Amino acid sequence: MHQPKSRNRQRLALCGLGGVFLLVGCSHIVGTAFENQANRARESEADNYVGAMLRGQQAHFIEAEQFTDDLASLKINIPPETENYRYEIALDAQGQAALVTATAKLPELRSFTGVAYAIAEAPDEPPSLDTLLCISHEPHQSPPAPPQFVQTGEQVEVVCAAGSQVAE
Repeated sequence: MHQPKSRNRQRLALCGLGGVFLLVGCSHIVGTAFENQANRARESEADNYVGAMLRGQQAHFIEAEQFTDDLASLKINIPPETENYRYEIALDAQGQAALVTATAKLPELRSFTGVAYAIAEAPDEPPSLDTLLCISHEPHQSPPAPPQFVQTGEQVEVVCAAGSQVAE
């Protein structure tokens, strides 16, 4: 049985329109996935830089018996600012911890806060050194609050502040 040409054209137009919607939907999904991948790549810059600064703080503490708030003193060739992040170092009042932050400059990126710290197990022993790196749960253009030092019995545990988690 032969169908009129106008009916075939309508079906063809509907199929074409459905194909356009399918292409637009797929391109949106692919575009979102690509954007997420690009953001993760940008965030890995901060993860790597802050991690290097924390390791540099540990090395500096071993050499100088103190942390530093001078990025150049870490001798690691990391700029204080990039296209994606601004990096800063601050010391705690007792000089037993160095806080390193990576503040996102783009609204779609998450920010980082890390801490290198020294804890004396006993008065006559050298302190042990450790680090913790936290990332904000959501994209944010301010760094997460500093990690918290929590006393649990005789041990001190360092945990990420609310709104952040350990960076992996």
